[in-house]
Amino acid sequence: MSTNKDKFRKGIPNDLNNNDPDFNLDQYIDEQSMEGEEDVRPGVTFRVKEKSTKKRDRTVIAVVLAIIFLWYFDWNPINAITQTSQGIAGLFSSDDPITQVEANAVQEALNSETASGSSSILEYSAALGNLRFDSNPASSEVLALYNNGVPISYMEKLNQLDYLDEVSYSGVIGLYANGVPTSYFEKLNQLDYLDEVSYSGIIGLYANGVTTGYLETLDQLDYLDEVSYSGIIGLYANGVSESYLRGLNQLDYLDEVSYSGIIGMYSNGVTLSYLNTLHEIDYLDEINYSGIIGLYANGVTPSFLRELAQRDLLDDMSYSDIIRVYMNDN
Repeated sequence: MSTNKDKFRKGIPNDLNNNDPDFNLDQYIDEQSMEGEEDVRPGVTFRVKEKSTKKRDRTVIAVVLAIIFLWYFDWNPINAITQTSQGIAGLFSSDDPITQVEANAVQEALNSETASGSSSILEYSAALGNLRFDSNPASSEVLALYNNGVPISYMEKLNQLDYLDEVSYSGVIGLYANGVPTSYFEKLNQLDYLDEVSYSGIIGLYANGVTTGYLETLDQLDYLDEVSYSGIIGLYANGVSESYLRGLNQLDYLDEVSYSGIIGMYSNGVTLSYLNTLHEIDYLDEINYSGIIGLYANGVTPSFLRELAQRDLLDDMSYSDIIRVYMNDN
């Protein structure tokens, strides 16, 4: 095995070959042995080995992490070990980790929403408690009313009209969402019709533009309670005028014909004067509305009908017989 002195000699052959008479071998060996070590002499730059610096950095980082870990678990190493092991076990024991993550996300969103709007929803819920519902709304129903923007004042008006306890919370939402104003309810209540029609009927009437004036005319003719809300919508949508309805009532025919019959006669242009002729010859109650439409559409004149009545032929003839005889004579 080579000694340090031999190793240093291998590295200095050129210096020895220089044959320098002043060359000091012992001093040269001492200088080589001090290379790479710390020099603490005054005026000499302090140098630290790179390898020792990295090792110290790793040690400092490990100490800091250990302090943070123990601080998080209240400086209790037993508690830290227990909770960490439970957390790791939970990762493998969960039946459906994806579902659990989704559930946590939903709960977090609900907590966030509740925190952001807690005062509003609480005040809203408290105000609902002062209203007279058929039954106290469940929390989900309160939230539905709140999220659909139904104002408390809207429900207070329905409550004043004694209608709130007649309709479900979904009905209230539907009424408000379809823009039915409280003034419409007030008029229906004045006509004693509010309790006679469902909330879907009210929505249908309003959505189809049926005016409260039109409804008032039907009420005056004692026809409002005789026809369904869909019938009213049909009459209004087909343009059946209020004067036409009044004319039918004067002939005592309004209660004898269905709303579809009224629509059919009006749409086919059957005039009130034509109906009046049938009434005068006592034939209006003997023929259905489709027969009247047939007579009118085929041009059977009032004078021809009077002539048949004068001859006492009407009671033995159907409306199709009348049309056939009229067509043969003309």
